[in-house]
Amino acid sequence: MEAGAYTIDQDKAPHERRRNFGVSATVSYALPSGSTLYSITAWRYAWALNFQDNDLGPRDYYWIDWHDWQHQFSEELRLESPSGQRLTYSGGFYYFQSHAVSTHTDLAGAAFAQLIGVTSTDSGYVSPDGTVDTRSYAGYGNMKYQLTSRVALSGGVRFTYERKSIDFRQRASGLGIFFGYPI
Repeated sequence: MEAGAYTIDQDKAPHERRRNFGVSATVSYALPSGSTLYSITAWRYAWALNFQDNDLGPRDYYWIDWHDWQHQFSEELRLESPSGQRLTYSGGFYYFQSHAVSTHTDLAGAAFAQLIGVTSTDSGYVSPDGTVDTRSYAGYGNMKYQLTSRVALSGGVRFTYERKSIDFRQRASGLGIFFGYPI
């Protein structure tokens, strides 16, 4: 096939793999008062591997190798009043936690060394790695009072506390110092 406007000639084959799955469950319990108590629990997992020849050419200039994964858990407890009443309400508590890891390695090849005038045939890399942990707590409630068949007064409140911790580091060697974030 002859090279054209929409043709690339990569020296490394790109590939990508992903795994995503999760489970959730909602359990409800009707209380003797007519209100309903709900428990909503969920867990999710995501994993991705992505390898790309970013220079899109036949020479060994630059490619990336990404590895990302994340898992999360959430729980909500909610109390709801029976419907059809003049005064209805809903309120509850919510919890969320997440852990995410990302490792992106940017690699510089021997062709890049020649491009910038370095005689070394050694490749190099830069690897910005990060971890993010999240915890979130919330309490909420709302009420609605039906004044007439067409007019209602409603109000609500929610308070959320969220804490994130981030760990970021970058490693580099050889020609990798030309890529990524300033060290």
